[in-house]
Amino acid sequence: MATCTHLPTQAKCEIIGGFSDGKRRYYTLKEIVQGDGYARTFTADEEEIKKDELAQVLPFAKPVREEVQAQPEPVNEPVVVEEKKDPAKVYINDKSLTKEALANSVIQGIGPITAGRILTLRDSLPDGKFTALDQIKTIKGINWDAYAESIVF
Repeated sequence: MATCTHLPTQAKCEIIGGFSDGKRRYYTLKEIVQGDGYARTFTADEEEIKKDELAQVLPFAKPVREEVQAQPEPVNEPVVVEEKKDPAKVYINDKSLTKEALANSVIQGIGPITAGRILTLRDSLPDGKFTALDQIKTIKGINWDAYAESIVF
């Protein structure tokens, strides 16, 4: 195979494979090391490889990812995007929120009994969701205003 220079590390590498996602080409590189040294293998995109040495690389027979993209996606299935949750916030309308998690949240003063009342109130609301802090304030014993920034509806 051809050799190239990996620009970020200035390492001389052998191109041992590659693929394309339809927009960019990516190359699998093996670092050329003198002697018995450790030779790492890694992937780099075309922008990270010295351009004049890319001319030696034969074009790919068939981009790997184009096959996946060519398949039609199901029309009626919703795409679920997992949202990363901030541990300093309480996602009050999350249906997976348990009494124990609520009692151990950043909101001080919530015990298992109060947590149960909060979840029961939430489930009794239209659509099973809180929409405003005033709805939660009906649960007494907590300084809700102090935690207004920590509650995500």
